[in-house]
Amino acid sequence: MQLSPINCNDVPSDADTTYDLQVTLASGKLLAIKPLTCHDHIGDIRCHIADVLQVPAAQITLLHGAVELEDEQPCGDACGLGKKSMVTAFVHPCSAKPSEYESHINSKGQEESGFVVCDAVMFPEQRDININMMPFIIGDIESLPEEVQHYWPIIESCPHHRMELGRVGYLTIQESLVLQGQSHRRAGLHTEAPGVQMADENGTSWFRWGGGFCDPAKAQTRGTWDELLGGIFTASTVDSSCKMWNVRIDDPTEVLGQQGDLEHLRDLLGEGTLLEANQLVWFTDLTPHESLPLAQDTYRQYFRLVTSCVSGWYERHSTANKLGIKPDPNRTQVLTDDKFQFVGFPLDEDDSEED
Repeated sequence: MQLSPINCNDVPSDADTTYDLQVTLASGKLLAIKPLTCHDHIGDIRCHIADVLQVPAAQITLLHGAVELEDEQPCGDACGLGKKSMVTAFVHPCSAKPSEYESHINSKGQEESGFVVCDAVMFPEQRDININMMPFIIGDIESLPEEVQHYWPIIESCPHHRMELGRVGYLTIQESLVLQGQSHRRAGLHTEAPGVQMADENGTSWFRWGGGFCDPAKAQTRGTWDELLGGIFTASTVDSSCKMWNVRIDDPTEVLGQQGDLEHLRDLLGEGTLLEANQLVWFTDLTPHESLPLAQDTYRQYFRLVTSCVSGWYERHSTANKLGIKPDPNRTQVLTDDKFQFVGFPLDEDDSEED
């Protein structure tokens, strides 16, 4: 956010006056910020705090006492700030205001679906496999390492659109013992799309993680699976270990929190649907879902196929294909940074996998 410097003659302060503001978060934590002058606006403070916390400036509200400070206001007496003042910074879970949350929930189930139950599948024998977002060629078993080719029948069961054949898809398989009270994959309500924006020579667009579109009236009629465009396929061996909501999130850059977090929308979404064991499901990267804690120690096999519409492939968090299959550079950017490293809100190591 760039604001033009104000005319200091309009401010009842000396030109060289500095404002040593104390900024605290709602938790009481004190943030160190640079000294300000009469040339600075409240918007400058907000952007500086956003840089420190590494969150979008739109997620921050500043209060001086009970008064919300506006970006256009100059520092100093014009907004009630003295040379030493206390400002409270509230960090919201997303850029949208709570009153706007419901408008971002697309529940037009007759026109577009958040998920579709495809069919039942049979999982192969367990081998303690753990791979994440491994690139392979959709439709080509030879593009898979031999040690995971026994999952090919499930991959072939995914009714992906014919346009996906020959493109690079991404395979995740996780087989492990899950202890009582723990979830196998990422807990908490979220979407696969993280809600951030990416810029390229064509402009700015939001980050896709499989995309997905379907007309449910056609897709649920046997023989018309080609209505499933892009998207993600998933299945597991444990009943009621994952829940999905048959809605899609609109304007993801506005309403999604960090890494697609949607906990702030939970009360607006209703109960959701528990997935059954061995149930193959197609869903979009904007479909709310969560991995649930298990009632007892259970060995779980988890399968996911993400189709080719992936904006970025995180090298540090994904499994390389030893046969040399790599993301398509025309569709996917290879990212070398740590997608879980945020100064303001670091994720736990246990949250490093998506469900």
